[in-house]
Amino acid sequence: MSRMLVVACLVLAMASVSFAEVIGNWEGTGMEGWSAASYVYTEITPGIGNTNLANSLLVSYSGGYWGLNYAFPAPESLAGKKLLIDVTGLADATPGWADFGEKISVNSDGASGYQEYAFDAADSFNIADHSATGHDFGSWTGAFQRTYAFDTSTYNSTGATWCNIWISMQGWPATVYIDNVRLTPEPATMGLLGLGGLALLRRKK
Repeated sequence: MSRMLVVACLVLAMASVSFAEVIGNWEGTGMEGWSAASYVYTEITPGIGNTNLANSLLVSYSGGYWGLNYAFPAPESLAGKKLLIDVTGLADATPGWADFGEKISVNSDGASGYQEYAFDAADSFNIADHSATGHDFGSWTGAFQRTYAFDTSTYNSTGATWCNIWISMQGWPATVYIDNVRLTPEPATMGLLGLGGLALLRRKK
């Protein structure tokens, strides 16, 4: 049984790597399908805040609510997936407040239409030690590096001809670096994938 459990874990691990879809890592010179609201300044930056390969996206803003928009090149279902975003904030000499990732919105002309999602603190963590994290709200003077997770698994884009994701940001002022925006199957979906893979391995025997 223990051997079977090890195999199942391996299947899950391989599946999590294979099925994660990166929709933003800014390794080229363009925005890779992302655009910014008029009040947001963006710049592709090497070496700072990068958690995937060499580059990240610098985002600077001094107000506003919806910041970055991603338009899927083709209608795509988010069913069974979570949206994960790696965020790095730098220490600020002028203490203010910043609240990144309070929510995102997904919009399409499909079945679910417009939906908003708050990040899940239980699935969001500090990259350094993987401890759970909550809102970063109030006095903000220190640097941080975190992954924020949004459970979009219930979104249904059936029948959609277009689909957008908006990332919400606030700050007075705030500067963050964003990297490795990806869609990954949520745990229940991964469990089914693992069980399916395990069943296939047993049949081969």
